[in-house]
Amino acid sequence: MPTPDARFIPLSIVLLCSVLVGLPWASGGRSPVGLVSLVLFLVLAAAAGLFSRRSEPLLHPSPLLLFAGLLVSGSALQTIYPDRTVQSLLLLFAYLLAGTLAARGARELPWGEAALLTAILASGLLVTGVAMLRLYQGSDAGLYARYLTGPFGYPNAMAGFLLLTGGAALAAAQMHRGPLVRGAAMLAGAVSMLGLVLTRSRGAVLAAAVGLGLWALIHRKTWLSRRMWLWLGAIGLLAVLVVLSGASSGFLPGRFSLDGGSGDSSLRWRWHILRWTWTMVRQHPWWGVGPGAFPVALNQYQRLPYVSGENPHNLYLELAAEYGLPAGLLAVLMLGGFLGRLASITARAPEDDPVRRRLAALLAALVAFAVHSLVDLDWSFPAIALVAATLLGLASAHLQGKHSGHAPPARAWRA
Repeated sequence: MPTPDARFIPLSIVLLCSVLVGLPWASGGRSPVGLVSLVLFLVLAAAAGLFSRRSEPLLHPSPLLLFAGLLVSGSALQTIYPDRTVQSLLLLFAYLLAGTLAARGARELPWGEAALLTAILASGLLVTGVAMLRLYQGSDAGLYARYLTGPFGYPNAMAGFLLLTGGAALAAAQMHRGPLVRGAAMLAGAVSMLGLVLTRSRGAVLAAAVGLGLWALIHRKTWLSRRMWLWLGAIGLLAVLVVLSGASSGFLPGRFSLDGGSGDSSLRWRWHILRWTWTMVRQHPWWGVGPGAFPVALNQYQRLPYVSGENPHNLYLELAAEYGLPAGLLAVLMLGGFLGRLASITARAPEDDPVRRRLAALLAALVAFAVHSLVDLDWSFPAIALVAATLLGLASAHLQGKHSGHAPPARAWRA
């Protein structure tokens, strides 16, 4: 139960839930209204729920965390575009607040984790439902007229969002034993996976396969359960019926490629922009070009006929280009350490522990997102990054030892 000093934490969780539901409609969070709302609402939520007088510190500093702050500060001071750097750091601060709020809400409120997962599910269902309706009606025009794009305007970004909402649905289904609630959560997950197919994003499908494979590997000892097979069969049958009905009505696109007839040119463009980005990293190895300054710096490296691009479609290489190679390597090591620790705790937990099943779903979603970030631009859309930060916070709440007392402390990954 929350302590008297934490009486405003429920308000902060409600604010975070409202941002999770509303932010995708602001062009995936990229519009000026979306950017301002994200930072403003999360600062208000943090003021309400995080900075009350408590004996527990907000963060547990570690040498790695302090070193990361030093690298970010050095990169910001050396930036080539201060305006974009300020915006990028504000967004990074908002994501840190979201993850911290999610972790504290999951630890201190009995309903905190369920509320956040439900908000992500509701957001995913609304976005997917409206996007499918527009696709069926043929409302969109242009290059992606036959792809599921939703408010993001880009099919691969929509796919990244659905990867996370599908993982949230899988985690929510493990929180309740009631068949109605579990059925609704799994139906939401099936809708997310159907929407993922309609985006025709090959990278996202591969990432989803990796996540589902990991989840199946963790639950390999329970595959003989008839109930498990019943649920999987019901979801598979529903997906097949929806796909077949859509194909017979002309709803489904006929070709599975990155873009309409230009998959080869898309891959070639990605190869070129990755080469340019690596050249940028080699020329600015220590501090990078500055947070958020990649699109400006790219103008000095790109060549005809490819003269556009906001990011290299690889989160880790973009981090190295903007913050410097040490910061990029540190980010990869810390993310890998966090996921490895989460996998270790999940593997050691008892098979019948509901927390284990929830952690397995969160781990699968985060691994799928990490894989998809190798080939796409998920982090460039604040609505997607916010969901990822929230799921990271929910997962980190279980690393504190409340639910897994046998887990050793790991100060390096905690903050």
